[in-house]
Amino acid sequence: MSAQTTPVTHFAPAERACSDKLRPQIDHFAKTSITSALLDSVPSLLMVLNEQRQVVYTNRALVDLLGAEDERILYGQRPGELLGCSQALEAESGCGTSEACKS
Repeated sequence: MSAQTTPVTHFAPAERACSDKLRPQIDHFAKTSITSALLDSVPSLLMVLNEQRQVVYTNRALVDLLGAEDERILYGQRPGELLGCSQALEAESGCGTSEACKS
């Protein structure tokens, strides 16, 4: 039996939502077209994050900026991972957990 280890973090919690928890959060925006239409009408870059700071929705402006052919590949990532922050991959636990994220 292997012991579970707590992910290392210097700032925000490192845990991520499992796919069973993430899927309904993402589906909420896919199923509520009025919410999607309203968020897509915002000309500024916009993303909706869950409690673990994972992207569950991005508006059209952000999808276009990132050049994503399918926005579903963006879901589940954290903002720094999406936007190419150099610190996002510095810590083993990903975006928001490195020493640089403290300030």
